[in-house]
Parts: sequence; C-alpha cells; structure tokens
Amino acid sequence: MTNSNERVKYFRIGEFAAIMMLKGAIHPDMQEDNLGIRNGVVVTNDFADVKLFDYPEGINAKVVKQLADALFPPTERILKDFSLMSSFRAGFIAIGGSLGRRIFDELEKNGVNSFCYAKKDADILKEPILDSVSAGMSNNYADWQKAIMENLFNPDTGEIILGALPIVMTSVCADNKYYADQLILLKACEELDRAENELTFWITALHFACESAKRGYVYTAYGILRKILHLCGKVLPPVVAYHAKIEELLEEHNLSCAIKEYIEKCTEYDFLELFWIVNDIDRHTQKNPPTA
Repeated sequence: MTNSNERVKYFRIGEFAAIMMLKGAIHPDMQEDNLGIRNGVVVTNDFADVKLFDYPEGINAKVVKQLADALFPPTERILKDFSLMSSFRAGFIAIGGSLGRRIFDELEKNGVNSFCYAKKDADILKEPILDSVSAGMSNNYADWQKAIMENLFNPDTGEIILGALPIVMTSVCADNKYYADQLILLKACEELDRAENELTFWITALHFACESAKRGYVYTAYGILRKILHLCGKVLPPVVAYHAKIEELLEEHNLSCAIKEYIEKCTEYDFLELFWIVNDIDRHTQKNPPTA
C-alpha cells in the first residue's frame, strides 16, 4: 500500500508544477532530485533551464506540448505507480484549473492515461478523444491565474492558503466555478486516509458530482456517486438526498451499461485513482465538448 506521506509529497509536487505554469514558466528539467519539501512547501534550487511564455496569450499547441513534456521529469520515478501518479495529477489539476486538465490530458499522446493502470475492456470506449477543455479560452485562463496567484498562493512562503478557498470560489468567473469546486474537492482529498472516512468529504464529493452532471461530465458524476456510496455504507439523509439529485440529473443521459459495470469494478481503487479513470472515460465518450 502506498505510504500516505508519499501521496501528499507528490500531490504537492503537482501543485508546484501548476504554480510554475501559472507564472508562465516552463521548466523542462524539473527532476525530483532538484526538488525538496520544507515545512510542507516544495522548493527548488535549479532554475537554469526555465523558459518563459506569455501567459495566457502565448498559450498555443507548441507551449501546451512543452508544458506537458515538463511533467515527465518530476514523475519519472512514479510512472508505474497508479496511486502516486493520481496524487500528482490531482495536485496539478487542482491548482491548474481548466488549463491544468488540458495539459495533463496531453500526456495521453505519450501513452500516459489512467487505463495504463486500470485496464479497460477493449470495446467500451470507441469515440474519438476530445480535449477536456477547448482551446481559445485565454480569458478564462487569465481569470483563473488571477484568482490563484492573488488569493491562494503566498509568494513569500510558497504556501497554498487553504483559508482563501472561499475567496477563490467567489472571485472566479462562471466558467471557472466548476474548477473551483474541483480545487476544493481535491484539496479535501490531499490526505486520503483521513478524508475517505469523513461525512464532510462525502458531501463535498457529491456536490462536485452534481456539478459534473450539470456540465456534461456524466461518468465522472456516476463514478463519484458510486464511490461515495461504497465508502459511506450508511443511510444518511444528506447522502440519500444527493443520491436522488444525481440520479435525476443523469436520467436524461443514456449511460452505457458496460461502462457503468466497468466503473463499478473500479470503485476498488482509491478516490483519486477513480477520479482519473472517470475523467478519462468522459473524454473518450463525449461527442460534444462540455460547456466551460
């Protein structure tokens, strides 16, 4: 079983990589040996190879590829470890928002996705892969960068200020509120050993499942619901209410029975692992890009 401290370590390295991205920096050699954690904050002494780009106006296909390639050095030692890769991904997309999702999904072109670890049935995902977030969203990227860098990130200490999460939620534009919800959920997951046993986490996750269903991420919604029902195992009024609401939201969608069965099997994975799986399923099955 993966050590909890290791999961937190790679979650925070993922956060650090996202902060570098939001600063408009590409570090092509961000090896783990050059990184350290002091008082819970990731630090590096090697900035020799950093390249700067104009964020967000300078984001194009070339920069997206460079940002994705820059994720390989810090994950080189953990590429075969589903739990640690899922933790790194969670930290990166939590702070990176919609652009973070887009950059991490780019790794699929190099053969890295959740199905490397959780083997899917050969014929359940046939649709073309879509970008998790479409290009041409510089206003949304700028809005997210401002919210994170001005409110959540302390440039003097390098810390993520958890008390500022409500400020981020209220300050971002409508298109980014989903990613603010994602940020809150994934920060709640940072230490899974504690989180997965708490009602507050279950409610946070079920709220995000509702928002996912509204945005068209139907398998993300379904997977989170099934995972929380497995974790909870109790008839609690808030959980029952959310269950009914999510089921209602999903009724208008024709969810594949085969994919639902596959997701049910995947509930054996921890929350962050399952979260990656269902995100990938949505990317492989959507015929139209989701809103925002």
